[in-house]
Amino acid sequence: MAWLFPTPLPARTSFNSELLAPTTDNGPYLHTYSTRTLGQYKFSIGGTFDIAHRPIELAGATGGRLTGLIEDLFVIHVLGSFGILDWFQIGLDLPVVPVDRVIDATTGADRIRFRMGDIRFDMKFRILDPDRYGWGIAAIPFANIPSGNGNNLVGNNSFAGGVKLAFETPDLANRVRAAINVGYQIRKSTTLFTTEVDDFFLYSFAVNFRVTDYFEII
Repeated sequence: MAWLFPTPLPARTSFNSELLAPTTDNGPYLHTYSTRTLGQYKFSIGGTFDIAHRPIELAGATGGRLTGLIEDLFVIHVLGSFGILDWFQIGLDLPVVPVDRVIDATTGADRIRFRMGDIRFDMKFRILDPDRYGWGIAAIPFANIPSGNGNNLVGNNSFAGGVKLAFETPDLANRVRAAINVGYQIRKSTTLFTTEVDDFFLYSFAVNFRVTDYFEII
């Protein structure tokens, strides 16, 4: 991702560079929600991690890289969800950032910090049951709690939230299934140098191929 700016550089404000949001349940698509729910009183606990090299950079008017705002980012997500009803569940994502290597754009200083990211709470409402009708539909409202540090680009420094809609295909030959998520996130407007960042339109698509009962490709 490149940011265009003139010189001199104005001070930056908060921005959350951790844009990957894994599902909080044990769905088959990692970062795309399935329309299936856990079932009443059932629960899921797990975790994922992601690594990014130079996820945010500063570029000049010609598009050439001037410097990176973040050189390396390593995030561990501790995930959990619980079924309240057969068609309704709640979930929580606790992101821990053991490596946040930030470059100061003014001084060029390189520092590594251990931080928390923004905690995410979500709910899933199953609207159309894929086990009964083949196709599935679900709604996933969510809220981000400002537990991270937006000044170091791992948090919004304010509450944010939105909703996603999940659509899922029938399970073809008990081997292949797919899902698509579309949604919208509302967040407080902020300025990263001269780039204004506001709300997000969210989308993702995933396919799961079951090779054997013990091995799947996503």
